[in-house]
Amino acid sequence: MTARPARTASSLAAVVLTAACMSYYEIPIETPIRVEVRDEQVPSEALYFIFRTPPDGTRECDALDLGLAVLAEGDSSRLTARLVRKEQLVQFVAGGMQRLIGGVSIGLLILRTMPGADLAQVEAIVNEELAAFAADGPTADEIERVKAQAERAFLDSVGTAESLADQLSKYATLFDDPNKLNTALDDLLSVDAAEIQAAAAATLTATNQLVLSYHLQETSV
Repeated sequence: MTARPARTASSLAAVVLTAACMSYYEIPIETPIRVEVRDEQVPSEALYFIFRTPPDGTRECDALDLGLAVLAEGDSSRLTARLVRKEQLVQFVAGGMQRLIGGVSIGLLILRTMPGADLAQVEAIVNEELAAFAADGPTADEIERVKAQAERAFLDSVGTAESLADQLSKYATLFDDPNKLNTALDDLLSVDAAEIQAAAAATLTATNQLVLSYHLQETSV
């Protein structure tokens, strides 16, 4: 699917909402969905990979949170090592989960490319890395790294009275169980390599992705 030129912010919002509204179990994606935006005001070309994932509160969601961190969080992540440092095709990589309680959550990878980089080549390398991750799973060192990052982020999120109140309200509202906050970190840290690999193999695939590409369209004189 290819979209006509549109404003950057509204295009991304529409794509994310479309992905979120699709039923994870009832409407399979048989082929990748593609949206292209061409605009002279794009600051740099970029690729967004959006995956439909299981809802918040599930083991699969926790596993994908850690898996996406292995792929895209920090300087030691796989995509940063491959595309930023080795291939030098990308300026930066980011990724993670947008956790939602109803229907689906959203897994996201964001890559802002170097000037002149071939977006098709970058996309192919991302899918290559996703396939390798689904086949082999994370290493012990990668799991140790992302779990340490996750623990630090969780403790930061409850580090003040205000943020603790926000988290308690979240679990009370979304799960009808404020005490779930007390087990949320342990649940996340108990996810093992096999669960991460299985979740990646089932979800982070070319047939479960929406690819949004931003292309710089030169202004005609």
